[in-house]
Amino acid sequence: LSKCACCVLINLHIYLYRFCEADLMSYKFPYRSKAIFAFQIIDNKEICFFGMFVQEYGSSCPPPNSRQIYIAYLDSVKYFEPRNLRTAVYQEILLGYMEYAKSLGFMKVNIWACPSNRNNEYIFYCHPLEQKFPNGKMLQEWYKCLLDKGIMENIIVDYREIYKHIQDSCFTSVTELPYFEGDWLPEMLENLIKKLKKGIQKSTTDASVTNSPSLAHTIQNNEQRVNVTVSQDIISGKELFENALLYIKNHREAYFVAILYTDNVACFLKPISDADRLTSCKLISSRNQFFSMAKEFKWEFNSLRRAKFSTMAICYRLHNCDMESIPICIKCRTDFASWHCTFCEDFNCCQLCYDSTSHHHSMERIL
Repeated sequence: LSKCACCVLINLHIYLYRFCEADLMSYKFPYRSKAIFAFQIIDNKEICFFGMFVQEYGSSCPPPNSRQIYIAYLDSVKYFEPRNLRTAVYQEILLGYMEYAKSLGFMKVNIWACPSNRNNEYIFYCHPLEQKFPNGKMLQEWYKCLLDKGIMENIIVDYREIYKHIQDSCFTSVTELPYFEGDWLPEMLENLIKKLKKGIQKSTTDASVTNSPSLAHTIQNNEQRVNVTVSQDIISGKELFENALLYIKNHREAYFVAILYTDNVACFLKPISDADRLTSCKLISSRNQFFSMAKEFKWEFNSLRRAKFSTMAICYRLHNCDMESIPICIKCRTDFASWHCTFCEDFNCCQLCYDSTSHHHSMERIL
């Protein structure tokens, strides 16, 4: 374990609430996106075996997201040794992060226990073929063991399934539900709002085709009023909340809310001030960006040999963020380009490929 290390990389984002045209809640929720990776030295080479992307909504973020954390993605590859300590190490990384977040003043950690699979990988590209993926029930039990351990270590006060948390908190509107980027709750709410909007517009259209001129004029005025206030009526409406609650109830076992501080101590907490500096790096700007680049550059983890190379390539990219504007070699796809074709707009190659191959146009040095 002495040869393990963690790396934390941070970006700043602003997430827009797309359906809040009224003034019932803020239309933007600023948060810090953190990418956390764990490494172990195996055969004198660093291997990245664990990755996690989280969203941190600080004390300055408007409610209902204020002082909340969303664990967006978590992934691992089966290279950590000894094997019997893998679960313990993964859980210690998570609990250590929660303890750190609690020391900063965050109050809740939201976890969506949705398992990945071979066709829908989260962070690492190309898992080993022999690595098994847990199903939903197994992953939920894994998180329950983690959270129970957090309670025993006084890191977590309590945890609840999302449906019970809503009931215990006496929520009465969807505006009290946290809105995290990439979460299933916003997607579900947006789909419900679209359906309700279509229903209102359809009923208004049906009424406006009446033969009575005075009635048609009245309906037209009502339609204009609805277009202005439909979002406010829908978002604060009881029908939307009840429909959302029914959907949440059916999926309650897959979503946990870990309580770091109870609401009655919120007024005593200091403003959150994170000393970790922001990192401007395209690679870790989001999970989608990281996975897309891993797929493009073939940073595979399906064997130990490839995991060593992929880890080296990822670390090299992270340590050379200032060179992101420099294109990648179009031939080997593993190094920054040193030469650019003066005729072909997208032809760039590194020094090694430039020396070993020929190109029918003139080349100019760019690095």
